[in-house]
Amino acid sequence: MSDNIEEIIRLRENAIQSLQEEYRQLNAELQMIQGRLTEINTQLNRLGTGKQVSQQVDEKDAVTKRRIRKNIPPEQQEAALKVHFTQKSKGVLNTYQRLMEKISAFGEGITVSPAKKSINLRAGNGKTFCSFVVWKAKLTIYIDIPQKAIADPFRMTEDCSEIGHWGTGDTRFDLQIGRDITNAVELIRQAWQYQSREGK
Repeated sequence: MSDNIEEIIRLRENAIQSLQEEYRQLNAELQMIQGRLTEINTQLNRLGTGKQVSQQVDEKDAVTKRRIRKNIPPEQQEAALKVHFTQKSKGVLNTYQRLMEKISAFGEGITVSPAKKSINLRAGNGKTFCSFVVWKAKLTIYIDIPQKAIADPFRMTEDCSEIGHWGTGDTRFDLQIGRDITNAVELIRQAWQYQSREGK
């Protein structure tokens, strides 16, 4: 009888944790959608259409969301990133973190902007130079530089300009967990330089 009660309690706790995780994921997605709606509203106003997106946000939230492309607040960024790594291996998260450590050293102004299907990186001028699509055991990395303009001695990249894809950029490659990241970092660095108009 005691064992049955303990099992029921354990199952109930697991169910609560699962619902809490689902709530956090949905909340993160809602925040990203609100940010996108604010961007659309701003663009429509600039075009002088007079149209308004129906969703209203208070003044403080509007200011924050208009800047989301350049600087997502840390608390929102953490929640949005967590969605991408839910139910993924620890190895793929570790690979992403090691890459970000190297990428952050490229220069000042690099920002992270999670989207629904990808994690986008922007240079100091606001241009996206790299996107990560997270899978269970690998990262698909899109870099915004033409394949013909990139030095790729190991032939890691492929042209995806004619293929539908989630990330930003017409050149992509896969990085399996546990692999050395040196070559991947160099490819991403070239895209950052290309979009930053450095080294051209």
